[in-house]
Amino acid sequence: MLGTTTLAALLAVNGGDLPVDPASLLLWKEAVDLVTAHEAEIWPGYRLAAMPALVTHPKVGEILMRHPQPPEGFTRLDAARVPESLRAEPFWIRTGTTVFAVPQETSTNLGGVTTLVVSDRKVFDAAEDAWCLGTVIHEGFHAWAATNMKLAPSNEMDLADFPDLDPEVNAHLELEGIALENAVRAEAADEAEEAATAFLAERLRRRARMPANVVAWEDGNELNEGLATYVEWHGYELWSKQGVGAPLLAALPALGRKDDFKQRGEQVLIKLRNLARGTFNVNGSEFGPAAVRFRGYDFGAALGRVLDRLSTDWKQQVAHGAKMTDLLRLALGDPAEKELAERADAFEKAANYELLVTAKSNRVAQAADERKKRIDAVLAGPAGTLVEIAVAALSGKGPLLPSSYTPFGILRVDGDRRLFSMSPTSFQLGAASVVTPEAPGVIVDEKARTLTTRTTKSPDELIAAFAKFSGSYSEAGLTIAAPAATATRAAIGVVRIELSNTK
Repeated sequence: MLGTTTLAALLAVNGGDLPVDPASLLLWKEAVDLVTAHEAEIWPGYRLAAMPALVTHPKVGEILMRHPQPPEGFTRLDAARVPESLRAEPFWIRTGTTVFAVPQETSTNLGGVTTLVVSDRKVFDAAEDAWCLGTVIHEGFHAWAATNMKLAPSNEMDLADFPDLDPEVNAHLELEGIALENAVRAEAADEAEEAATAFLAERLRRRARMPANVVAWEDGNELNEGLATYVEWHGYELWSKQGVGAPLLAALPALGRKDDFKQRGEQVLIKLRNLARGTFNVNGSEFGPAAVRFRGYDFGAALGRVLDRLSTDWKQQVAHGAKMTDLLRLALGDPAEKELAERADAFEKAANYELLVTAKSNRVAQAADERKKRIDAVLAGPAGTLVEIAVAALSGKGPLLPSSYTPFGILRVDGDRRLFSMSPTSFQLGAASVVTPEAPGVIVDEKARTLTTRTTKSPDELIAAFAKFSGSYSEAGLTIAAPAATATRAAIGVVRIELSNTK
């Protein structure tokens, strides 16, 4: 067995010219080994070891593992260049080209094969290596579930319709969170069942105030992100008990602090509590779609832990399309509506529900003001040019939807318009394509068939550029490729760009 000093020297010599930190490969292998050894406990059938994986440092290079047929551009990596504990298997390398231009923890189709993608630990200013380990398990589960489970479907666009400005929805949500955390933490079985019943009663009351499409989205989000968080949580608990393997510990000694892994698991319930209250900050805000979507991670994981106590076959059921809320109700004996109503009444009385609604009303005013500011940042920004891109000639009559976006940035403006932000948003429109800036975002109007965004370029600069348009434009985060495009001044500070197939 190599000592810490010997292994560190080996990494420095053999890994110095690699595009990723060799320790990132050890993180991947540690996660694979844990899932392999504890598959039945984490999730029966979850074979992380069978999945190709890519460790990437965007725009620098990447290393591919366990791929049956590496795509063109990858070359076999000399085994002497990787840590000794990894030399039994092949690796492939490519430099200068990466599958993504920015860090992404996800899966992608690489050479026709679903491949796990995780970032090199050195991508981050301060690498949180325990989180990096959990991410391999989390994202690997997404990739595995995509082909091995039939999760209840949901449409990410429905996230924009969540009634997060309804004080009563938010009051019920906080009570749900209290009851769900109590159910997970309860030591006695009867206490867990009582808390789970209170959770179900409050959830059904909240959902009675919500559109059906949003309820379906929430169920799907809790399955998709919640189950991945559930398996990640199990990983942290196992590492908190048994620690990490010797090769990884030698490379990253800080991972020897087992309590760090225990705290990672505890953070799931702490986040759940704050997400239920509406006091969890996501990208500088406690309001909006990012906070709504994040709830699914921790609520879904906690629901899984409750079902572990109440049901013996819930994992098989969700793998075939069942929803966790439905399974919880069945596991509780399918309580009658009257029983649930009485349970909710008692729970709300104890929590002073009317006072809670008043408090939520005050926060709703703050949320509405923030929502308005996000929309106004596009439509009435203090600087730059408002750009209205007309795509009716290219987009047909169906839904006008982006091909690439982040669901954390979806916001409903009105019945016809949605705002997409927090990442560059891409559109494929027949022979044309458009990429809009991450900030302040783009408003998509399905009725008018327009994409409205804002650029730092002046109206004169835009009009001059499109007067010479020859198929493409790319400046200040706005990229347009089309057979033809013309730009005209629509109003003071507003430019309208018409895209068409006719040159």
